Amino acid sequence: MINSSFEDDTARFSPNGEWVVFHSTRSGFHELWVARSDCSQVRQLTRLQSKGLGSPRWSPDGQWIAFDRNVKDNANIFKIRVDGTDLLQLTSDPAADEIMPAWSRDGEWIYFSSNKTSEPQIYRVPAAGGEIGSVTMSQGLEAIESTDGASLYFLNGNQLWRKDLRRGEESTIPEVASAAIGRDRGVL
Repeated sequence: MINSSFEDDTARFSPNGEWVVFHSTRSGFHELWVARSDCSQVRQLTRLQSKGLGSPRWSPDGQWIAFDRNVKDNANIFKIRVDGTDLLQLTSDPAADEIMPAWSRDGEWIYFSSNKTSEPQIYRVPAAGGEIGSVTMSQGLEAIESTDGASLYFLNGNQLWRKDLRRGEESTIPEVASAAIGRDRGVL
């Protein structure tokens, strides 16, 4: 437990388990912080003085953290090195909220949810920046790629869905249709 009288949440362990990144308001703003997994060496990662920031996710190599941040009236996807350098804004649609980033297993892509259309769907952007592409045809909120990179699992309402990334087929996973799922419930 990292002691603080401020809001601390959305903690995620690094791929090697040695570090944790988390969102906190301990600076007076919504910022990202990192600490050793034993709660030592706590340090502020971002200094954006943001009113809304969260959903931190480690890159597979543990060198980057993707996150969403409110800019003006919309949320966008960013990434930053774990030493606090090389902040890069990856999305910037002024008419959409782009949230909940998730890295591909090879670290080449960052998936995210966007409400560009009437319902939120999953999109992806190259981790180095570039053209955004649509991934799901169905409504999609939060995504995670399978360990072999062949499938993308995502939430559609309160159901877990799977997209075969090679064939493009999407289907529900009936075995967990009644399960409580989502980032706050431990399934994704």
